[in-house]
Amino acid sequence: MTRGSLGLVTLLATIAVGTSSTSGHPVESVITLLQGLAKTSESEGKEEEVLYSKFEHWCATSIKTLATTTAEEKAKLETLASQIASYNKTISVLDSEIGALTDELLTLSEEGSAAQKERDAGAELYSEEKAALDDTIAAIQEALEILTTTKSETDTGLLQQTLQKVSALVGYKATPAQLKLLQEVDEPKERPDLKAEGDYDSHIKGYKFKSDSVVELLKELALKFEDELTATNAAETNAINAFTLANHARTNVVTAKEESRSAKNTERNSAAEQLATAEGNQASTQADLDADSASLSDTKSACDLKKTEWEE
Repeated sequence: MTRGSLGLVTLLATIAVGTSSTSGHPVESVITLLQGLAKTSESEGKEEEVLYSKFEHWCATSIKTLATTTAEEKAKLETLASQIASYNKTISVLDSEIGALTDELLTLSEEGSAAQKERDAGAELYSEEKAALDDTIAAIQEALEILTTTKSETDTGLLQQTLQKVSALVGYKATPAQLKLLQEVDEPKERPDLKAEGDYDSHIKGYKFKSDSVVELLKELALKFEDELTATNAAETNAINAFTLANHARTNVVTAKEESRSAKNTERNSAAEQLATAEGNQASTQADLDADSASLSDTKSACDLKKTEWEE
């Protein structure tokens, strides 16, 4: 029962009491009825006031709670949006750095392969040069051994064969004069006819002179090629050491870059996980905000409507 109906009943009861002046009048029953209705209406009105008061309190509490909740959700969404932007930026930077490290590692790998190929070629060339020098020195030593034996026992055929081998081996490294001397000695000569006394001794002296010259030449060539072999061995040793040092340094750089890339991958994975969590929280918080905003709007509408009805 509204305040209007309660007032109306009270008014009617007052009017009825005023019109009754005698006992037992028929209107007494009406008066009694109206007085009862007035008391009932007054009781119901008080109950309605209590209920409406509770409803008003519920409206105020609910609206305040929902308003606070939606404000917190909006603030949380702003924080999450900032975090998501930060995670995306971190991932983008890390992707760029990881890509750069990958390119650098690829370059280092290519450089390592090229250096190894060059070293293999150098080692092969060294083996060939060393073998040629060893053969040349061995041939020269063989020729010297033949020439320094007792001249009467010298095998001219073997000497000629050995000197031809030496000539072929020394090649462009010997001077034209040196090659000519070797060729003259290894050319077969027939023993001249002895026409006068002393011809044989003259022949022997001439051969001995050439033989001694060749020995000196061979010794000189032996020293030259031994020095060249020493230099070749030293150059190869230096090349191996340089390659080893460069390879070691490159390996250290590769290890450092691989460790850096691994650390950045770990950091990126962590950022990606945090991003996924933040995006999940963003979605659920947005859903909560949408639901709470709708509840707030509905609550305000219901409370405003009830207030209007109560005031009528």
